[in-house]
Amino acid sequence: LESHYGLAQYWEEHESAEEVQLNLQCAMDIAQRLRGGRSRLEPDDTAPLARIMEQRGRMHEVQALYRSIVDAIIEEFGQKEPRTLPFAARLLDVSLRMGSIDAANIQQQMVQRLREKFTEPTMQWYHPPQGEM
Repeated sequence: LESHYGLAQYWEEHESAEEVQLNLQCAMDIAQRLRGGRSRLEPDDTAPLARIMEQRGRMHEVQALYRSIVDAIIEEFGQKEPRTLPFAARLLDVSLRMGSIDAANIQQQMVQRLREKFTEPTMQWYHPPQGEM
């Protein structure tokens, strides 16, 4: 794992984005095996790979990466898993930057449902008061 990250840094210094992405993909695959599956990945495991894909303009690959992780978490743990929230939020962000409005609308709803479930309310009402006073 460390050697793949080291190789990625080496190739980044030599400005070879394809080699960087290849080594970061290998590192993420190893992290996935060490953690016991795609559904158990942490946001930090995917960050370097997503960053290089974004720099190369491969937003569809970033979207597919986050979508596969969200799907794996939902398949293994169900829709009530709090670890889904950071990946779903990143998936929403990528979809918005790509201009995929229909996909972003669906992901916005999923993120909102997850936030409502797992985030403590900070206001007295969940929404602005509408004649309750």
